[in-house]
Formats: sequence, structure tokens, C-alpha cells
Amino acid sequence: IIVITIITFMLPIEFYNVQFLDNNINMDVKSSNIFIDSDGQWVLGDFDSCVRKNKQIFSYTERYHPDYLFGCEAKLKYDWFMLLVTILYEYNKPPKNSNEKLFEGRKVSQQKVRECVAAIKEPKLAGLCNEIAKRAEL
Repeated sequence: IIVITIITFMLPIEFYNVQFLDNNINMDVKSSNIFIDSDGQWVLGDFDSCVRKNKQIFSYTERYHPDYLFGCEAKLKYDWFMLLVTILYEYNKPPKNSNEKLFEGRKVSQQKVRECVAAIKEPKLAGLCNEIAKRAEL
């Protein structure tokens, strides 16, 4: 049995700079599962899809990853990719229309994610997204 705790972090890039949940992968990183505490720290919640690193994936946010991951080994890069999609989705909310910019049909498109990262004009956000993209092996 995995003891699940809430991890706080100051910046999204610090998200996994600690041993996240003792080598567990969340597999459900999205804006509705990221909270901000009274100190302004980000808190990741909802661990129903959490799985140990390199163990078989049984649940994940399918819309936020372009590949079919059921049955695959859980890897940290999947959470990084979902974090990147989450940031880009929030950044491109209406009137920018994040659905058209990020998704093809019901799933996120890797190519569209790359295009959205390349289109960011704010230097700090662009740097952050590029670093997360590296960690996601995009």
C-alpha cells in the first residue's frame, strides 16, 4: 500500500525535484488537480491514478497524453508532459481557444504542443515550458 501525501512546491519546475511520493507517478496532472495554498505554493492533489515508477499504468488522463498508455510502464516524463499541457491549456484559454491550439479530436497533439511552446512570447514562461518539454522528452 502506498502512503499518499500532498507535495508542495514553489514553482512548477520544482514539481519533481524531490523524490515525488517516493518514486510514484501521478498520471493525472491537470489544472483541476493543482491547488494553491495560502502561501502561494502549488499543491498537487488527487492521487487515484498514481502508480509506482516503472509499474503498469492502469489509469491516466487520456486527453492530456497523445499515446495510449494503459499497460505501459509509468515514467516521470508522462507527468512532465501532462504538466506542460496543463500550463499551455491555461495559457491558451479563450479567447485564444486552447482546444484548437492543443488538441486533435479528443487527444492532445505533440506537434501542437511544440507549436504552442514555440509561440510563447513571455521569456520566463517560454523558458519554463522549454525546460518542462525537455523533461517530458518532447
